[in-house]
Formats: sequence, C-alpha cells, structure tokens
Amino acid sequence: MPIVKDKMANRFAFDYDARDGFIKNLAGGRLNGKSAIAFRNSTAWWMDNTSIDLVLDYQHDSYPGTSFRTEFPGFNVSTDPNDPANLDMGKGLFIHRNVDGGTLLINHSFNSNLTLSSITGVRAFNSDEKFDADGTYELSQKGY
Repeated sequence: MPIVKDKMANRFAFDYDARDGFIKNLAGGRLNGKSAIAFRNSTAWWMDNTSIDLVLDYQHDSYPGTSFRTEFPGFNVSTDPNDPANLDMGKGLFIHRNVDGGTLLINHSFNSNLTLSSITGVRAFNSDEKFDADGTYELSQKGY
C-alpha cells in the first residue's frame, strides 16, 4: 500500500491457524493440536540512491501437549502414533511460545559499480512447555 507515492509503502500480513488436538489423552485433554497467530509489518522507503526496509514480526503459539510414546518394555503402551495416549498431567500439558523480531535492510548505491548493503536483525524467543517426556502415565503412577 503506497503511503507517499514513489517514496514510501507499507504491507501488513496476518495469519491465524488452529486445530483441535487429534490424539486423545486418556489422562485428560487432547494432544497434537495447534493455535498460532502471527503478524508482520513491512515498511519501505526509497530515496535517490538509498532504499530502507523495516520488517517487524510477532508470532504466538499455544498448543496442547505433544503425544510422546514410550519404548520402555513392560508398560503396555501402544507405539502407534494414532492411538490414544495416556500422558501425565492430562490437560496440564502445553506449549506456549512467543517469537518476535525486527529486520532493517539498507542499500545505498554510490555508483553503478559500488553498492553498500547493511542487514541488521534481532529476534526474541520465549517458550514455556509442560510435557511428559517418557510418554507413559504408568511410570509416575508406579513411583518411578
């Protein structure tokens, strides 16, 4: 979208993607679902011999737990990835993640043979996850 004709433009993008978990957790809730929302804003400036692009982005993910499967013998847990799981904490399993950042691109042409380009970026990542890493409800119930 032009802001100033032939001098400045802006683009905004938005994405939302969600689905319920498709694996039932016998201890409560569903697993392998997804909820993600993302925004991205790009602004471009053009001057005589210089162009500047500023890109800012943000994404928030909120997922129910991940369906891990145990390979430990003797716990009678299915290794079929589509079978229901039985993971500790039931509905308390989750992944919450925030990712945001910015990128600044600058290009300056001194002449037809010499251009200086600069790329500067920053990214922040914050994640919290509760998961049942051994993939079995029975282990914690037996005190292991």
